[in-house]
Amino acid sequence: MSMVGIIEFVDSEDFGPARSSVGLFLDPSAAFRTSFVRGWFSQPFEHNFRYSSFVSHLTPRVRPTLFQNTFMKFLVLAGRILFSLIFLMSVTHLFSAGTAAQAGSHGVPMAQVLVPIAGVLAVAGSLSIILGYRARVGALLIILFLIPVTFFMHNFWTITDPMQRMMQQVNFMKNISMLGGALLISYFGAGPLSIDAMHSRPTD
Repeated sequence: MSMVGIIEFVDSEDFGPARSSVGLFLDPSAAFRTSFVRGWFSQPFEHNFRYSSFVSHLTPRVRPTLFQNTFMKFLVLAGRILFSLIFLMSVTHLFSAGTAAQAGSHGVPMAQVLVPIAGVLAVAGSLSIILGYRARVGALLIILFLIPVTFFMHNFWTITDPMQRMMQQVNFMKNISMLGGALLISYFGAGPLSIDAMHSRPTD
């Protein structure tokens, strides 16, 4: 289907001075081939028909400059780094005995084993995303890390104290938003300025 255009109907023979009515359609050239539209726009409007596209005037095609391309590439890289920093900063916390004990108090089974595994997932996934090396796999590791942590450690619906409940609800929603970011990376990949992008470049 073509872009939106303006259909201008001008008839100077039956209406004296030139009069025009303007209609806004999708794919007007195809529309006027249908019997419905031909019947709707009856004579004398079919005598003279002029079609002029105005999309190019409203949304001109501008090629991005080299600076814009470079800036956007670094913008994506900055987004990957900022997304992953929180997981890297939690490394020492995830490998501590206190964190395993806290997870056990929240009902995490085999917390002494699963909490260090969660730390490995967080470190491997975050480094994979920052470097852009198999970033989709790294995002899946982050997803595997976030799902149990979110629903076991921030189960605010089980807390009766209003203040603690609100704090855990904020943490729960924070993890949900990071889960959404990881899902996006698992689909779109690392983007430019990444090892994955270097490997995908065609070689001469």
